[in-house]
Amino acid sequence: YLEWVSQPAVGNYIYASARDVTEKRLADEELRKTAITDELTGLFNRHYFENVIIDRIQKSDRTGKPLSMLLLDLDHFKQVNDTFGHPVGDELLRHVAQVMFHSVRESDILVRFGGEEFAILLPDTDLKGALAAAEKVRRAIEEQPLSSIGVRTASVGVAEHFKAESFRHWYRRVDGALYLAKKLGRNRVVASDDSEPLPLSASGLSWKRKWESGNKHIDRQHKELIEIGNQLLGLYEQQELPEEMTKVVERLLRHTVTHFTT
Repeated sequence: YLEWVSQPAVGNYIYASARDVTEKRLADEELRKTAITDELTGLFNRHYFENVIIDRIQKSDRTGKPLSMLLLDLDHFKQVNDTFGHPVGDELLRHVAQVMFHSVRESDILVRFGGEEFAILLPDTDLKGALAAAEKVRRAIEEQPLSSIGVRTASVGVAEHFKAESFRHWYRRVDGALYLAKKLGRNRVVASDDSEPLPLSASGLSWKRKWESGNKHIDRQHKELIEIGNQLLGLYEQQELPEEMTKVVERLLRHTVTHFTT
């Protein structure tokens, strides 16, 4: 990699200089890779997932193309650590990560959420396709045992994203499907119930240009009202404790009083 600097000179000449920045470029790339990669498995980490998920949801809503997510949990992983030790548990996680990596498409986003839990984001994939992908991954894990401990299995929850659905609600649905897969006996794939209604905050509130008053001060206060409203809806969706919601309601009331008195 070269960094070029040039400027016009007298006559038909240009003065230019080049500096080799390969070492810096590679160091920057390595730093970025470290920031978004799970150190143990080499998969993307949760930090990377959280940085891309909203963009993927918005793209799906905008284009109308389906988007699905899998949550996968290794069955009885604690038993592996307790019986064989954490080094073997780490070996199993690396093994499963490789099995999954070779079982998904290049366009799919494979993430280690933490512990023995993984997520797979499936662009351009509806629920039927996601179920097929989940079963392929589940079967691959079962059919490719780790030599030191034998056959291991995994439970998988699946959900297709609803249009205008918040990430929290979508995640709660797929996590609920994973919980059901475990409850039904593990080593299986379960889809979220698509009939579940969206919460009030699924679409949220967004500022519209037609609401502009022409007064920047008033518009700023109106936008803050919307921000507080979305925060309150988010707490409702997450079923937070009443005292947490009370704090936001009090902030809403204070802001409303200030708005109408100024």
